[in-house]
Amino acid sequence: MRVRRAAPYAWQWDVADVAGEANDAGDGLRYRTVVLSVPRRAGKSTLVLAVNLDRLDVTVDARCWYTCANGREVAAKLFRDEWAPMLEPLSRLYRLRKSQGSEGIHKRRGSSRLQLFAPTPTALHSTNVDTATVDEAWAASIDEGEGIESGITPAQLTRPWRQTWIVSAGGTIESTWWDRWLQTGEAGVEGVALFDYGADATAPDYDPGDPRVWARSHPTAGVAFPLDVLAHEWATRRDDAAFERAYLNVWPRPSSVLQTAGLELAQWRAAAAPAIAPVPAALAVDVAADRSSAALAVAGAHPDDPTRIAVEILDHRRGLDWLADAVAEARGRYRAPVVADSLVAASIVAELRRRRVKVDPVGASDHARACSMFVDRLAWHTLTHRSQAVLDDAIMGARRRPLGDAWLWSRRNSSIDISPLVAATLAVWGAVTRPRPTRKPSMALPAPPSNARRTSPR
Repeated sequence: MRVRRAAPYAWQWDVADVAGEANDAGDGLRYRTVVLSVPRRAGKSTLVLAVNLDRLDVTVDARCWYTCANGREVAAKLFRDEWAPMLEPLSRLYRLRKSQGSEGIHKRRGSSRLQLFAPTPTALHSTNVDTATVDEAWAASIDEGEGIESGITPAQLTRPWRQTWIVSAGGTIESTWWDRWLQTGEAGVEGVALFDYGADATAPDYDPGDPRVWARSHPTAGVAFPLDVLAHEWATRRDDAAFERAYLNVWPRPSSVLQTAGLELAQWRAAAAPAIAPVPAALAVDVAADRSSAALAVAGAHPDDPTRIAVEILDHRRGLDWLADAVAEARGRYRAPVVADSLVAASIVAELRRRRVKVDPVGASDHARACSMFVDRLAWHTLTHRSQAVLDDAIMGARRRPLGDAWLWSRRNSSIDISPLVAATLAVWGAVTRPRPTRKPSMALPAPPSNARRTSPR
């Protein structure tokens, strides 16, 4: 209350009350680990600060530590930009240290302090730790996260009021450490308190664009900020998945087995290359089963290794009215052939042909070969993708359907719109089987210049 100069939000009260429960003997805290999963802009950082300030009062020499899994510099920025301004009016209680590398909050009475540490195994060696907070836990792999834990746990062994907070909003398919702690909390392991706020994507009425879903899923929507703010974010979103991850806490959990899509999690993660853009060789479009959305993908040679194919989702939106314009614009920009399923995207193919944009239709047998090629290339480590949330989500919810002795991605049986995955699959197929023709240089004229490599996703 003193930090924000306003009453805490209801969800903050709930978390603080439970996490602060003493054990039956009264000589320590009931929960040694607190796992907090909450959407962005809900007040997570303020709660974490308030809890740590409270822990500074437990003993006269409390040692509290805070970090972000994506780097100490991120924690330092939070300290400078958010925490320090909130605490400056409380200078009679706390002394702030702002020097780079030694940022911290010190109580003026006693020697209790809150300091920052690097998310590494050795950062807390030779220190005491009462409360340790690891924020942005989504950014750590299982190995990185367990490395951070290996530095915290020994430093807490002699501290009776020890507690570790693992905190984050939604992650990505690579957030294996964060997912492991969510699983631990869901399993009801003794000594672990789990608080998980967000939408239930399996609910029959789940719609990421519905303000009613926002109101019941985001703990401060309509309280800390009006729903109009989320309406603007939704209207200007890059794709649905990014919005869902940030504000609804819906994301592709690694523990949701990828084998339903015929893919191995380790292979999909290993193929991620967020900074790599394909040298455009083929474009592909696909439409959701209910015609509610569509996707546009591009694939081509990996810029540093021509034996590998890179794929990227260029666009994914609700509705179909945008698609023909987007495909025509991409075709003009990249001069790459366009492929599409001959049946599902028939209307789009017809519209593009009316605009004199040539489309190569892919029949069922070639579509099945494209699916097999996609999976095989992933297994052979000759396929890379840009680790985009919209493609990760499609992978997580995809199912197969048989086609004779082969198979296709199943739009009907999948639990999510898989048009990004189908578009990516067809783009990879097009890049391999429909290479752009090259003109032989004339003896009398200089050869035409080679196509410039594309260096940005848009």
